[in-house]
Amino acid sequence: MSVNVYLREEIRQAEGFGMKTKIWGKPPQNYEQATFMGIELSMSEGRLSLHLGYLDGKIPEVLLLFVSDVSFHDCFPLQPRRETGVYRDDKFGDAIAKLEVNSSNYFLRITGTKLEEVKKLDEAIRAGTVRPTESWEQSQQGQSRDELEAELAESRRAVEDLDSRYGTAIAQREQALEQLRAVRKFANVLARDAGWRICLKSTVSGSLLQILNK
Repeated sequence: MSVNVYLREEIRQAEGFGMKTKIWGKPPQNYEQATFMGIELSMSEGRLSLHLGYLDGKIPEVLLLFVSDVSFHDCFPLQPRRETGVYRDDKFGDAIAKLEVNSSNYFLRITGTKLEEVKKLDEAIRAGTVRPTESWEQSQQGQSRDELEAELAESRRAVEDLDSRYGTAIAQREQALEQLRAVRKFANVLARDAGWRICLKSTVSGSLLQILNK
């Protein structure tokens, strides 16, 4: 279990804040310890904080004015069962909890601006009197990786088929244009050559079919 009470940076300018040198470790090393009104403070995630052993712990009154937010995390057994997800409710103020399975236990993280609200939300989750507003145990929406890959492959096949059809259409267009040019050329020959004017229809039709069937 870990309970961290994070403090606002304004405390560094407040009367009663100071740094003192302490010795720790083997071999002994000096380090700077932040204090406020004789209370030793910690650095957590780059922020000044006060570590409490339990949620029942009390925040010293001289620090209440500088409290920014509270962070709590703990593990507890998988029985009785609790629903994993995100928990929040107006009756717990702005406290928000995330419950997940970690190894062989539930892992609970709660953050909020008031220690009492964090404590009440923790108690409600353990007692089973509150449900998550965002459950992590519902059926998953969207497509799986395999489904997405299958859809991508199908799209690629469709594009390839469309490309093939486009190429065929272009070739057919070129063939039609070539036939049209040949027909026009044949028509010009008919117009210029008087001998064709008395030719049989069957002869002209046969010549045109020969051109179109090339």
